[in-house]
Parts: sequence; C-alpha cells; structure tokens
Amino acid sequence: MTFSDDLAKLQLEGNVGKLVDWLTENGVGLEAIGKSKLYQGFHKDEAGDTHIVDMVSIELSPAWSDGPRWPLIDRPVPIKLSSKPRKRVKGGSRTVLCLPDPQIGYWRDMDSGQLEAMHDIAAMDVALQIGRDVRPDGVVNLGDLLDMTEFGRYETEPSLDQTTNPSLRTARRFLDVQKQDIGSDEFIVIEGNHDKRLADAIARHNRSALYIRKADATPDDWPVFSVPYLLGLDDLGVEYVEGYPAGQHWLTDSFVVEHGKRVASGSSTAAKYAAATPGVSAVFGHVHRLEVHTKSLVLGPDEVRRSVFISPGCLCRTDGAVPSFGSGTSANGKPVTNHEDWQQGCVVLTFHDDVLPQVEPVFINNGQAMFRGELYTAGAYKEVLEVDE
Repeated sequence: MTFSDDLAKLQLEGNVGKLVDWLTENGVGLEAIGKSKLYQGFHKDEAGDTHIVDMVSIELSPAWSDGPRWPLIDRPVPIKLSSKPRKRVKGGSRTVLCLPDPQIGYWRDMDSGQLEAMHDIAAMDVALQIGRDVRPDGVVNLGDLLDMTEFGRYETEPSLDQTTNPSLRTARRFLDVQKQDIGSDEFIVIEGNHDKRLADAIARHNRSALYIRKADATPDDWPVFSVPYLLGLDDLGVEYVEGYPAGQHWLTDSFVVEHGKRVASGSSTAAKYAAATPGVSAVFGHVHRLEVHTKSLVLGPDEVRRSVFISPGCLCRTDGAVPSFGSGTSANGKPVTNHEDWQQGCVVLTFHDDVLPQVEPVFINNGQAMFRGELYTAGAYKEVLEVDE
C-alpha cells in the first residue's frame, strides 16, 4: 500500500488531521516519506477491558526525484585484472608427515606391577588423526621410536626391567595405525640413538650375537637382535634407515630428514643446523623442541639459496617420565614430575618441484591441537595404543 492510499484511508476514518498535525509539528514534508503502514494494536484499561487502537507506521527516507543533496559513500567499483586466477596444482605436489621421538617405553610400579608409559599416547593419538585426515604421500618417523631404556649405557632403576616387550608391542601398533589408517605410499623409520641402544648393548657385551640371523635368512635380512626384525618392518613394508648418526633420507635433492646429531643448549638447534649446512633444508628430531629457522645463503650478486630447518618437537611425555639428565624416581620406582623444556608436535610438508615446501608445524598440548582450522582431541586411538601385558 502506498502512502497516498494510506492517506486516503486515514481521511475516510477521520484521522488524517492527526497525521497532518504530527507531520507539521515535526517539520516533515510529504517528499520525505518513503512508505507507511497501517495496523491495529490494543491495550487494556484499569478494568481489564481490551480496546483496539488504529495505528500508523511511517518510514522516512530521502525521495527527491533529482537524487540526494549530498555525496554518498559508494562501494568501490571492482577492477578487472589482466592476469588469470592461479590454477590449483593437480598431481604435482607431494605431502609428507614427519613424526618425532615418541620414545616408546614403560616404567613399572614396584608395588602394583602396573606399567606407566614414557611415551604420550594422547600426543601420538592426535598426530595419527592429523595424518589420517591429511592422507600424506609419505610418513617419516624421525627416530627414537623406542626408548630402549633397558639397553642404555647407564645404570637403570629396577622399575625399568622387563619393559622392552610391551614397548615393542606398542611401537608395532603405532606403525600398524600409520599403515592402515593413514595409508601412504611411503613409510620410513629412521634409526635414532635410542633405537641403536639394542645393537650397542649387544656389541658391548656379546658382539658375536650382533649379526645372528634365522637359519633360512638371506644376507639382506635383518639380524634377529635388531629393531627392524623385532618390529617386523619388512612385513609391514616400512623402510628402516639405519646407521645413526649418519642415516639420512632425502625427500628432494636439497631436503633431508634425519634423527639429528646436533643439540644447542639454551639456543636454537635449528639455527645451529643452518650454520652447519646453510644450503640444505632439513627436518630432524632428537632435541624434543619445536623450532623453525630459515636461512638465505648468498652465492653471488644474483644467486641466493634459501633453506628451512625444522624440529617438530616430540611425541613423548615432557613431565620427567623419559629418563634424562634432569629426571629422577620415587621410592617405588616411579618417575618424579619434572617438566622439561620440550614441546610436543609434528610437521606436515608439502613439496612442489624446486619450490621450498609449505611447512605446517603442529603444536600439540595436553592432547589437543589446532590444524587447518580444526580442533583435534585425543581419543580415537587410545585403546589401540594402550598395551596390557
């Protein structure tokens, strides 16, 4: 209904005088009226009786035929770009998930006999969920998959005795989930200094047993007393990069992954890597700290080689459960709480040709992580990763 229609109706009902008086008193001309609305309301008197009241609503808006008398703020007119939108690369990129240092191992409560994990099941759980959603082309376990505490060079607590078998079962389950739920084309386990403890202990105490193989084995088969054999890595289709600290796996001609052999106390280990090998990018474990450092190596007036160095943290506990120089035990052999300067996490790398990869570090804290706008919370693999004797 237009304003003229409303006016006519008001006139018939004898209310037009009231409207004209209101407009006049408020200095409102007819040209300022955009639209109006007639409707009915009601009210109750003191006796509780309902009375219907005719009401009118008027919306004031500029309505001059020649337009407004002041300049308006206009939305900018879109410009037409000569370049075409970037096309999504199909089939040319390669994604790799790097999982650092779970240090899988156990303590045993000397009173109850119950096992307590050194690894952090919640952190491992979150990393596996991210891998399941990313579906990377490759998964690299950066070393220290196992803590192998029983085979270390130092004296150990009785509460660490007979914990290797459950550790092996947990490590195998961790790899089983990677193979079955992440389902990548390439799986790598790099030997870390803790994984190497088994071979080192055998070499120290009974080196004749170091290279014992099954009777029907070939020279290429793993020795019986080795991590790859005990975990059944060949059956899983997992490549084991041996020879710590020399063992490396090259993702590209200029990007290497390794367990790590450098530690910078009180400063950035990633920066130390950059100083040692400035032209080669690397992901490494070992230091349990989440670090990213970039480097530009000037080779000439028109040539600069850029690289990136990443430590994605760890997947073990950071509260003193992993035996270290700062850890200790209670009277019943349980680890005493001592928070280390470590951070839990993992990293996703996306490569394309010779371009530096996209680096997506994932910070895991208290069994939760944000990744690509999604909140990940531990729980999906808790029952799988918990091993009972």
